[in-house]
Amino acid sequence: MEINRDIIQRYHLGLCNPNEIAIVEAWLESDQVSMTFLEGEELQLLEDAGWEQLGEHLELKQNHIVEIPNKKLKIRRFRLGWQIAASIGFLLGISAIYFVYYSSLQKNKAGQVSAKLIYREIHTKKGEKLQVSLPDGTQVWMNSESTLHFPKQFAKDQRSVSFRGEAYFRVTKNPKKPFIITSERARIQVLGTRFNLRDYANEKLSWVVVEEGKVRFSGIAATENLILTANQKGVYEPGAQSVLTSQLVYNTAKYMDWKDNKLVLDNLTLLEICPIIERWYGVKLLIVDEELGNRRYTGSFENPGIKQVVESISFALKSKCRQHNNTWTISK
Repeated sequence: MEINRDIIQRYHLGLCNPNEIAIVEAWLESDQVSMTFLEGEELQLLEDAGWEQLGEHLELKQNHIVEIPNKKLKIRRFRLGWQIAASIGFLLGISAIYFVYYSSLQKNKAGQVSAKLIYREIHTKKGEKLQVSLPDGTQVWMNSESTLHFPKQFAKDQRSVSFRGEAYFRVTKNPKKPFIITSERARIQVLGTRFNLRDYANEKLSWVVVEEGKVRFSGIAATENLILTANQKGVYEPGAQSVLTSQLVYNTAKYMDWKDNKLVLDNLTLLEICPIIERWYGVKLLIVDEELGNRRYTGSFENPGIKQVVESISFALKSKCRQHNNTWTISK
């Protein structure tokens, strides 16, 4: 069935049959409806332009009627994620709303209400890596078990995203519009650069390594910040006495090789290696002996398989490994 003005109007008035309702609601949840509608003062702004009744785009409780004081306007809010706009005399087309909305924003200067941002969230699972392109052209390579939260269109004055996990950022340069990343424990501000950010909640440290350009790195709970340039690493250790330090890095590639499917383990204890292996392959790694967990290992692999990696570690540490289903055990 084709989605047209007539069926949408009947749906809005509650006149559709069950089959039509299912079709319209599937359409409302699809990517074909991809714009933000208005509320509150923004509705008044459009009413002044000559529109009498508009719906809004919000995720709210089903069939809840909200009355605007001193107005005849009523908005039916459905638990859908996408809303439609209707006129008393006729139903507004989606493109008309989009045009009037942005035209009105451009005409209003003082006291203007900015456009509501629509956000996306991307999550990578264990054993998964993903490359994401942001609205400004910035490229993000996400490592396993990472989450990126960003708007479909950035605001006028800055480009802000939130992130947790590990990712390599190649930020598009725009001196007038700084790029800001907020993670659970740190904050990074850049104008245009390449760097690797690592901030996993189950790890002790948060850090950033700059490959090119300049970043301002700080901890959420710290008052000071670091200005880092190429070949520098900033480390933040949260706690009662937060510590923020910087160091020179002679080989930045080893911190970023993961995005090219190269596994680099640089003088790490087996306890430190475990979460890396688990995220990389989506497996469980068990260490039977506590002393064994404190032994250090250095090695690098290109497009490695889990068996190759675990056997190499076990051989270097003079230990044994065995597999049972999705679990690998290392013991003396």
